Amino acid sequence: MKLITPTKRNAVYTAALLSVVGFYTSKLPASDILAGEKYLKLHGGVGWYSEGKDKTLSYGNGNFDRFSASSRDENGFQYGVSAGIKLPVEDGALGIGIGFYGQSEHDYKGYIDQYGKGSLRDFNYKFSIMSYRLMLEGSFEIPIQEQFKGFVTGGVGAAWNKFSSYEYSRISPSERSPKPDFKNETKTAFAWQLGGGVEYEFTPELSASVYYLYVNNGKAESKAENAPFSQKYETDDLTAHNLMFSLNYRF
Repeated sequence: MKLITPTKRNAVYTAALLSVVGFYTSKLPASDILAGEKYLKLHGGVGWYSEGKDKTLSYGNGNFDRFSASSRDENGFQYGVSAGIKLPVEDGALGIGIGFYGQSEHDYKGYIDQYGKGSLRDFNYKFSIMSYRLMLEGSFEIPIQEQFKGFVTGGVGAAWNKFSSYEYSRISPSERSPKPDFKNETKTAFAWQLGGGVEYEFTPELSASVYYLYVNNGKAESKAENAPFSQKYETDDLTAHNLMFSLNYRF
């Protein structure tokens, strides 16, 4: 029996949340939507990035290298801004809006094992990833206490993933075999996010939130730019577990 992975399950939850928000929004008159409460949010936090995965590149004639990843516990700053409309519904409120988010550049690194053998580990490698994303977002919130609200949020959109600063270095000074050199390249990919948290109201217009957000920015890739190599290096999905804070203004 084939199991549903956590990543696929979270994607299903995100689609379900956005479907519910879209369904209820479609039932409302346009006048009610336009009269809804507008919001502007500034976001910041820290993200823990997915670990690098081993990759094998084949050069033909039985020649290949395994790029053995060693990146662990990479983290960095997350930031963003979002705006939209909140619509009152029974027992809560629905939100729909757009958001733009980014993250600080972070590194992936490891070793190049010729023919996939650790005994032929003669090179290190390293490259950097930076991602931005533009998201269509939906949310549902419910009151907990007089000034506290709980909420779930999700979104889908496009990510721009920049692969840059690739470099490799010899571990063994006597090793002279050529290796691919990957160029700086930006790839557009499908992105989605899902999370939830709590919001505290200071005044009717101003509030703050703390929340967890899982993000999947899709893949990044780069093609070798030095002859005789023409191979492409493609990462796995660039995911992150984020602890986020936001300052929210309603008008």
